[in-house]
Amino acid sequence: MRKVTTGLALVAVATSAHAFDTSDASKKVQQYSELIACQLPDPSDYPPNQYKAVQIKEGMEAGLSTFGAVWVVHWNGDYGCSGGNGTSLPHFTVVEHSGFGSAEPVIKADFTIPNLELVKLRSMSARDEILHLEGIAYGPDDRQHQPSQRVSYDLKLEYDQFVLME
Repeated sequence: MRKVTTGLALVAVATSAHAFDTSDASKKVQQYSELIACQLPDPSDYPPNQYKAVQIKEGMEAGLSTFGAVWVVHWNGDYGCSGGNGTSLPHFTVVEHSGFGSAEPVIKADFTIPNLELVKLRSMSARDEILHLEGIAYGPDDRQHQPSQRVSYDLKLEYDQFVLME
């Protein structure tokens, strides 16, 4: 019985030592974006907040398991390689741990996020399943590549979508 208890304790320690976190979500989305987008910055030239990840929903057993946890990762790039001036835009990709046991969290492309007037992300945070974004958008008199209007958005996580809070 002592060997079984020791073995289970070691498995528990190993599992928690390798628990998926915001850094892992960031790396997963970086790999994903390299498959689906162009005009991604060179790692040595990453703008602030490139591949910034926040955990918006805790797992079912906080601290023990990330099952049910949701992360949002911001990145800039040309989704779909459309090309042209102004096609490298901010994107938000959701990572969710929806599998039991040793299943890795996955990219959830079916999550919807409202279209936001956002050219550059300045900060991103999450609390109580609300994603808070602050950034810059184009104002009515701004020239191309020179946005100046500060914007702020709060998005509430509701099942498989984010809803803009008024």
